[in-house]
Amino acid sequence: MHVIEKIKLIENRIDDYYDISVKQMKEICSDSDGVYDICSNAFTFGYMQGVRVTEKKVREKTG
Repeated sequence: MHVIEKIKLIENRIDDYYDISVKQMKEICSDSDGVYDICSNAFTFGYMQGVRVTEKKVREKTG
């Protein structure tokens, strides 16, 4: 299965904690140098969101 097909299968099931706003997307696009930089920055943003959510869940469990 191709990457885009995998994305289409999961994109409507993404938890709101991991979501990205149009404002954030525009900022990534405007502050990036070309399409590869946009992709890299968007990936990094998603990774950062995942780390943030994971840390929050750990704090809630260890409370």
